[in-house]
Amino acid sequence: MPIDDKTRKQINLALCTALQENPRVTVKELFRIIASLRNWKKLHGSAQQILDKPFEDRILVGPYLYCNSDMKVTLHEEKDVEKVNSMGFAISLVGNYSYLQVSRHGKGNLSYAELIKPSFPEKVTLEGGITDDERAWFDQWFATPKRLNPDIKPEWDDAEWELYGLMRNPRQNFFEVGKELRIPWEMVRERFQRIVKDCKVFVGFFPLGYSQYDHLLVTMRTEYEIGIREFLKGLDRSSWLFKVDDLLVLYLFHTHINLTCLKFGEMNCMGIIEDVRVGIPLDVDKERFLIV
Repeated sequence: MPIDDKTRKQINLALCTALQENPRVTVKELFRIIASLRNWKKLHGSAQQILDKPFEDRILVGPYLYCNSDMKVTLHEEKDVEKVNSMGFAISLVGNYSYLQVSRHGKGNLSYAELIKPSFPEKVTLEGGITDDERAWFDQWFATPKRLNPDIKPEWDDAEWELYGLMRNPRQNFFEVGKELRIPWEMVRERFQRIVKDCKVFVGFFPLGYSQYDHLLVTMRTEYEIGIREFLKGLDRSSWLFKVDDLLVLYLFHTHINLTCLKFGEMNCMGIIEDVRVGIPLDVDKERFLIV
């Protein structure tokens, strides 16, 4: 008998939380989390099957490590393909922008990045106008302007930066990474335990499955940066939140573009956000975008 939808979402979100808190959490501990939430009176399959399924269906994506490493993000309005392809990683867009480009050339301007962990049950919706129930949420988080605190670049040596590059997937085998670096696995573990303290852990939660959502890039200027973050936390799925110079960049996963734009249109009319622009991604390298 399959797990009911509510229990499945509770288990998957609990697994997401555990991986964010400790990206190398043991399988035994993940089994314990599953056991605490499943209904033992019903046959739901083994704990291993329950653990594997959200990753197979891409309901859970990650974990990935991230730290501020002086990346530069540029939003191009012109269609200069050669210029964009000359450096870094780019996503083609249709709308107010032609490309989003990420590179390490020049001075970094990406001061904040986060893959937002959502809520269950959801507190706000992405698709549709602002409801009466949501207005209390908006009144709470958009009462006072608050800015995001920038991500601090770690002060690592060359060996630690090299390890970070190899351990973006933090569940990799220390022994295999040690062979590549030609150092003992114990040294890999020691260095990893040091650098992970300076990193964010990104785990995406997409209850319908990652491939079932359409993508939308939205940029805006606002004094309510913390409010925008709380709004994204109230959704039922993960979203990307970036700050590039003085611009907030949201990378959203939606099921209806017109209703999603309606939400931000109403937020614009309320004076919460301004200078709102959108771009529809065309040729997203989805896995790579998750770990830039």
